[in-house]
Amino acid sequence: MYRDSKDILDIRDYGFCKVQIEINNTCNFNCSFCSLSLSKLPKRYMKKEEVFRILDYLSSCKGIRYVTFPQFGEPLLNKNIWDYLDKCRSLGLKSELVTNGFLLNEENIDRLYKHRPDALQISLQIMDPNKHNKIRGTNSSFDLYINRIVTCLAKFID
Repeated sequence: MYRDSKDILDIRDYGFCKVQIEINNTCNFNCSFCSLSLSKLPKRYMKKEEVFRILDYLSSCKGIRYVTFPQFGEPLLNKNIWDYLDKCRSLGLKSELVTNGFLLNEENIDRLYKHRPDALQISLQIMDPNKHNKIRGTNSSFDLYINRIVTCLAKFID
């Protein structure tokens, strides 16, 4: 956990170019391949001030190419994700959003377009409608899922 700049190692000394901030450990899926589904940790969302302090620190680090929100967990479940994307831009940091795509409804697609990350990664993982629910640990409609992703991509392509 981030405390104070004096309490952590300087990442500039290690040549990192991409930093991942796990802003929450919650997800709307329960994928069979994801370590998050095995976690016994209590569900948590980082405080906005914590994330902003980390971003402020990262903006002073030379060579950081991307700040990624999250790899494990669904960032669109975090109500502050839009502020984090905007903060990255204001600090001159490039942002990458990694989402499973199911929450890409019309409202979130509009927000995503407005608070545009520099990179968007959608982790489809499985394209077989017969295996989707079992592997993703959900009872959601595969067609709805794919249609949301296609709608999002179409908006950005247009």
